[in-house]
Formats: sequence, C-alpha cells, structure tokens
Amino acid sequence: MKTALNLVMAIVVVMIPVLAAASEPIESVFAKMDKITNGYEDSMMDVHMTIYNLDGSKKTYDSEIYQKGLKRLLKFTSGEIKGMANLIMSPSEVYAYLPSQKKIRRVAPHKMGQSLAGSDMTSDDAAFASWVEVYEPKLEKEDDKFWYVYATGKKGAPYPAARLKIQKGDYLLAEYQFLNANDGLVKTYICTDVRNWSGIKRARHITIQDGQSAHKTTLELKKFKVNQGLKDDFFSKRQLEWGR
Repeated sequence: MKTALNLVMAIVVVMIPVLAAASEPIESVFAKMDKITNGYEDSMMDVHMTIYNLDGSKKTYDSEIYQKGLKRLLKFTSGEIKGMANLIMSPSEVYAYLPSQKKIRRVAPHKMGQSLAGSDMTSDDAAFASWVEVYEPKLEKEDDKFWYVYATGKKGAPYPAARLKIQKGDYLLAEYQFLNANDGLVKTYICTDVRNWSGIKRARHITIQDGQSAHKTTLELKKFKVNQGLKDDFFSKRQLEWGR
C-alpha cells in the first residue's frame, strides 16, 4: 500500500511542472496581439516613408494616418504627392483624392492590390485593420521569446495566408509575412525599435520587403496617439480634399 502511495505522489510531483509550463492557447495570443495593434477607440500617426527603388534611387514622403474602427484616412503631407489622400470606409470601400485631377475617385476592387504611391504597400494593406476578423491562427512552434504562427485567411483577408512572429511578454508583432495561395512569399514586414508612446509600446521602424525583389519601403513613426475622440464625420469625402 505504501509503495503504491509513493508511486502516486511521484506521478503528481512530475505532473506539476508540466501543468505549470502549459502554453497559452494561440487563439488567446492572437487576440491579444490584435488588440495591442488595432484595439483603440481611434489612433493618429505621423509617418515618414522612404521608398528604395531597384535602380538605387529613393523617394521620401510624410503622411498622417487616422483610424477609427475599420475606417482610415491617409493624407500625404510632403513630396511630389503632397495633397494626395485615401479614405477607407471598409476593406471594400476605398476612395482616393488626386490633387492634379481635383477629383475623388473610388478605388476599383481590381486595383486594391496595386502599389500605394510607389511603395511596397497596397490599398489592401492600408485597409487591413483586424487580424482576428479575417485570419485563423495555428501555432507552428514557439521558443523562449516568440510564438511562430501560421494564419489562414478567411473571407475579406488581404492575402490567402500569413506567418507571424509574436513576442512573448508584450504580444507585439516582431515580424509578419503575407503569402500567396501556394504559400509563396509576397512581402515581409519587420518591426523594430520599440518605443513607449505615452504608455503604449509600438515599433518606431517598419521595413516592408518585397518577396521577389530588392525593392523595399521603410516607415518611421514620428508621432503616435490614441483615443483622441475622433468623430465619425472626420472620415468623410470632404476630408479628402483638404489639400486642394
């Protein structure tokens, strides 16, 4: 009897550290990452963009980006495209204002995948506002620092699949890749230089690397504010013509 009791106690002792080391469900990790990335009443960013072309030349632009829910307003404030703006009412309803034409045009669905201002971003990228809404996560592996996630796109996803590298401890995105239907690499986002913006951690520098060439774009965050009380009517066609 004593031998049997000792055996049971030994099993319990062995199981305790195993239970304590149980990993957090990847659905929970994914939701927390998305909330930290997008889960604010509204947000405002000043971004300095540099586009590195294949011929060695580069262009720079400054922009302001406002977001509330699925709505976004992107205004270019410098360079040859100063005054150009995009209004995103939803991933399927996007408008563009071109100062040279002084007209507002709706972006056709078949043009959502085209480059935005010559960068490695597209209108699809700019309209993407929630991971949990359009991707289903699956844990591929993990180590002491990161969760490595494969995400399958659902209806409305900008790309068929994605791979993400999520940092343990603060649930920040360190890197993510968008993939085509054959799991081929479309582009990579690398997030570095995490700063504290009034209590909120955010990467200050993002590199967007094309999956098939040396073309790339960098985004440098100059300002980041959240929960400023932006009104719904701020995201309107009238706001697109601010620079005319």
